[in-house]
Amino acid sequence: MSNSPLVSVFITSYNQEDFIGEAVKSVAEQDYQNVQIVISDDGSTDSSPLILKELSKKYPKKIEIHLHKENRGSTWNHNYAFQHCWGEYICYFDGDDIMLPGKIRKQLEFMRQHPKFCLTYHNVELFESNSGKTINTWKNRFGARTGSAKELVRYGNFLPSLSIMFEKNTFDIEFNQEVSMSEDWFFFIEYLQKTKGKIGYLNEILGRYRRHRNNITLDWNKKIENQFRMLSMIENRYPEFINEVKKRLGDVYLIEAFSLYGDKKRMLAIQELFKSIKMFYPNVFSIFRLPFREFVYILRSKMKTDDLIKTLIGIE
Repeated sequence: MSNSPLVSVFITSYNQEDFIGEAVKSVAEQDYQNVQIVISDDGSTDSSPLILKELSKKYPKKIEIHLHKENRGSTWNHNYAFQHCWGEYICYFDGDDIMLPGKIRKQLEFMRQHPKFCLTYHNVELFESNSGKTINTWKNRFGARTGSAKELVRYGNFLPSLSIMFEKNTFDIEFNQEVSMSEDWFFFIEYLQKTKGKIGYLNEILGRYRRHRNNITLDWNKKIENQFRMLSMIENRYPEFINEVKKRLGDVYLIEAFSLYGDKKRMLAIQELFKSIKMFYPNVFSIFRLPFREFVYILRSKMKTDDLIKTLIGIE
């Protein structure tokens, strides 16, 4: 391994003309020089392709762009970009987020100092796109966890995508085409399971996660439905995680119960609540993990208690 190993950053983009320029510049202007920036645009119909062409002229030694004529979906686009990464280390990045100065260098140093971690992530700021105002930090909102594939199954995707750096490996692995949302969660479960690797956490804010009305993660109904589907896939593929799947299902049933309650569907909410309790039985007190965390968050943020339902719908 060289003293300055190649780090590949793959960026997926689709109709992000308002954000893609700032996102790419934040990567291209990092103080670590040995970087390959792979940008795969999934058939954008806005001015994104023109912006990307100009950026490739400005940073010709770092950026390679792949402009596709038709839209094939997020999972396909992730696989295409990933397959064109040649670095010893890979950074996962979206076309609407921002890398803070020093992110690649600091995270690479952290990984090389802690070789037991094959995947690391760091704290990020959540900010409101229109105003630029910081809403919160990931750690303050969701906490910070380490562990292995087992923990990633149990607690859902606690890895903010823009913060991830992982070692390239020789395993035949790709983003699962059966997953159309949050495909990175399933991908990294498989990655960690195959490598038998560990997750490390760098306690420093090195990125900014943009909140705007087009965030796919804001569609909570799809998010909940997708969680059920992926947990079924995980249980079938990795039966050794049956206990973690059940507990995660308990979390998701609880989230759905709060969502239904917020929609004034009280009877359906009660049914989902009982499903959640069943998943946690006989340790039924575990059901209070998420409400307690959200209540503490509300107190710290000086929010109204009524916002508990709203915050629970948006967790993890």
